[in-house]
Amino acid sequence: MENKRRGTRKKENTGIKTNPTVELISSGSDLLDCALGGGFPLGKVINIIGDKSSGKTLLICEAIAKAIKKYNKEIEVFYDDTEAGFSFDTEEIWGFKMPVLVDDKEKDDCSETVEDLISSVKKRLQPFLNSKKPCVYIVDSLDGLTSESEIEHAEARETAREKGTQQTGTYGTQKAKLLSEFFRLVKNDLKDSNCLLIVISQIRDKIGVKFGKKTTRSGGRALDFYCSQIIELAEVEKIEDTKQSQKRKVGVRIRANVAKNKIAKPFRQAEFQILFDYGVDNIDGNLCFLFDLITDTGKTKKKVDVDWDGEKFNDRSKLIQYIEDNNQEEMLLNTVRQKWNEIEDSFKPVRKRK
Repeated sequence: MENKRRGTRKKENTGIKTNPTVELISSGSDLLDCALGGGFPLGKVINIIGDKSSGKTLLICEAIAKAIKKYNKEIEVFYDDTEAGFSFDTEEIWGFKMPVLVDDKEKDDCSETVEDLISSVKKRLQPFLNSKKPCVYIVDSLDGLTSESEIEHAEARETAREKGTQQTGTYGTQKAKLLSEFFRLVKNDLKDSNCLLIVISQIRDKIGVKFGKKTTRSGGRALDFYCSQIIELAEVEKIEDTKQSQKRKVGVRIRANVAKNKIAKPFRQAEFQILFDYGVDNIDGNLCFLFDLITDTGKTKKKVDVDWDGEKFNDRSKLIQYIEDNNQEEMLLNTVRQKWNEIEDSFKPVRKRK
């Protein structure tokens, strides 16, 4: 898992049965691409939901790196860092510099309110209308946005406190109303500009819920309706390694659940690990799927017994090294796709058509 593994993965053709009229970019994970039906669709809205440290931003960085490679840098990327917390060295890990919108009050680039986001997206999509040049706009995250009414309410509350009175009234639904309006107005512009809008959301617990889904995310239900894909990320386990008698956390294993998919079949899952200072480990994820190297509880099996390319392997790291040394990443990916498609085909109804 050394740094020399960077840049060895060469996989552009998805090999997944999907709608041929939809142009796709890789999610950054081969297995997640399989679960999505090929990747993220241009001209659409997708929502990536996850708890803290579930790899949301790292996955997006991986997807952008794939898109830049696919289009030979002929793609525009806008990263709206609403949380003001982006700190990954993308140039060191993936070889590109993430174009973060600068938080400049005069330019009004970094969105602070939903109104800012609406203005920013419309302004940046305008040059791409009917050009079909691909672009990606990333909102990281929706939870980092407020609304002008919320700011006004907070100022009024502070003024009331200074006067010794109490501020009344509500503002809580304004953000959801604005987002619903935003998606209604922007959906056609996204399609005409061939732009992918990626919205990242944080998971929130529903207080007092005993039945049904116990988590939600901010912004109301507009995303549920307008998104073509909704991917829920959850941390399964932390990856540890030991060097010089010292144990460190070096990554996380992620389970991605495709909760909604208008491109292919929904409710598919994919598991892969993300290594800090490296990104998505496609080889490990593909091997785990191909040879069932994950336990029933989602943990990584410590011992392996794998036959690959006429060789027998009992050490996962040695198998990964063998595949990389012999440039067999494409062969591994094709084998994974074949198994995935065979499994999908086995679930097709065999009844007589109407």
